Amino acid sequence: MKKIILSAFILSTLLGCGSNSKIVIPSYSAPKEWHKIEQLKHEEQSSSYLSFAINPSLTGYPSSMNTDEKSGLSKELIQQTISQLTAVRFITIEPIYELSLVKLDMGVDAFSYKQNDKERRAYIKTTFSLSKGSEPILVKSYSEKEFRYSKNGLDLPNKQEILAQLSESVVSQFISDISPTKTNQLREFLSLPSSLSHVVDAAKRGNFQSAINDMESSSADKDLNFYYNLAILYEAEASKKEDIVLAEKAMMAYEKSISKGGDAVKLVVSSKNRFEKYYRLLQTIKDQRSQNQQRKDEIDSQFLR
Repeated sequence: MKKIILSAFILSTLLGCGSNSKIVIPSYSAPKEWHKIEQLKHEEQSSSYLSFAINPSLTGYPSSMNTDEKSGLSKELIQQTISQLTAVRFITIEPIYELSLVKLDMGVDAFSYKQNDKERRAYIKTTFSLSKGSEPILVKSYSEKEFRYSKNGLDLPNKQEILAQLSESVVSQFISDISPTKTNQLREFLSLPSSLSHVVDAAKRGNFQSAINDMESSSADKDLNFYYNLAILYEAEASKKEDIVLAEKAMMAYEKSISKGGDAVKLVVSSKNRFEKYYRLLQTIKDQRSQNQQRKDEIDSQFLR
């Protein structure tokens, strides 16, 4: 997804020109339309699941679009929506549009595509509409532009590739409104004793558990720096594995750092606050996946027997 790639690029740039004691860890961003998503839930005795069906046909096109453009955009928008939803699994996809209580309809409001030997220019504006029964819950428009230039006319994307890129972008905007999305965050270590300086290098290589083991077995002074750095490592490993138990250990380490004077250190306080938001969001994601599983099992039993 473009958003994740861009975030990683920015963070890697920061790392390249800043301190050597920083690492990038995976994280989630919360959906922007929480209150709307709550209205989409199916309330049952044993669960409160989130699911909707996708209209296999787009609801509208500009008259200027030809048949290939309509077909190509329809396919790309639907495939991207399915792909990006299943990447997080916060929302389950219903198999039959006509039988679903909650439905997603997509339409193309505007589209243009121009090309010559050296350029590709394209623009799309779409509307995504989520409804529950006859009641519209979320109706929003999203737009995107693509411009590619090559002095010698080589390595330019073809039209289908441009359609795919436009579709990925507008769907990403929609998904960020209705579902948590994967992203990256930057964490900075406080100073470590020389006997533990190697854990930063291990963390940079993604060997968070190895770094945790070395910290836990160390005889170094267990001061606020120690517990803060340990919290970062547990947070990184918890985020990597989406593991609540490891996240709880990160929380305990952050709290120990605070109790040892970390409440007076801006970096400790800000990192703990960001982690607490992630921790609550991860709990919500895990809980929603669990509740959705009952509905997914029902779908599988009906349609995959």
